[in-house]
Amino acid sequence: MALITITESYGCNGVEIARRVAETLGWPLVDDGALRERIVAQGFAAEEVERLDEKTPGFFELFFRTRPHVFVRVLESAVYEAARAGEGVIVGHGSQVLLQEFDCAFHVRLFDSENRRAEALARRSGMDPEAARRLIRQRDRDRAGFLKFAYRIDWDDPSLYDLVIHLHKLDVKAASELIVTAARAESLKECSLGALEAMEKLELEKRIRAELIERRIDPAHLLIEVPEKGRVRLAGVVTNAEDRQRAVDAVRAVAGVREVSSRIEVVRGGD
Repeated sequence: MALITITESYGCNGVEIARRVAETLGWPLVDDGALRERIVAQGFAAEEVERLDEKTPGFFELFFRTRPHVFVRVLESAVYEAARAGEGVIVGHGSQVLLQEFDCAFHVRLFDSENRRAEALARRSGMDPEAARRLIRQRDRDRAGFLKFAYRIDWDDPSLYDLVIHLHKLDVKAASELIVTAARAESLKECSLGALEAMEKLELEKRIRAELIERRIDPAHLLIEVPEKGRVRLAGVVTNAEDRQRAVDAVRAVAGVREVSSRIEVVRGGD
């Protein structure tokens, strides 16, 4: 069992390619819809999710624009939760960065020329070709901007990927088959028990950070450790005892947390 992440420039049929790969391998597909369901399952403001989902350009873009720091932590948690299954095809949303250190994750980048993507989008949607080109540029800027904001990386950095596919000479079927062949290589490692446990701890840590931000507590001043499942250790500094208790209460409120130990110190500023 292993994980595949697929990152695409807008209009490269990345979801269709990912779907074909997942079906061929018999692995779950983790796309926008699956991640959204996981976010709702975490108990995150269901009414807000439903409201945003009714609008264009979509749930993830609007969530990011209105509450960027909360969005990043919640999305990270959802990606790690999906990855804990030990196998699957994950589409975008920084998964190539979040799973970069795991040997069992294989990272794919899809791209094609702007002209070819614009022409294909215009044919499919009936849009004016120039309007299609502007939309593609905007969506590419949005995706690049998200990764720059969240992780300070350039999404076109080839070192992030194990396989880069230019779709000028490969259609959806051929690209899918190429990824499946790579996924079946004996050299691609399975996700070890240690890797899955690490993902579980990271998933909980990200949910904790999201909860702290949601309660207007800056996690930048706190050290959050998850030494084992359900146990959380806090350290750091705050300016008063009330904030210290608020931080502990926020962590205790996160689903999956069984025990919280705190070494948060109160450091009062000088007059």
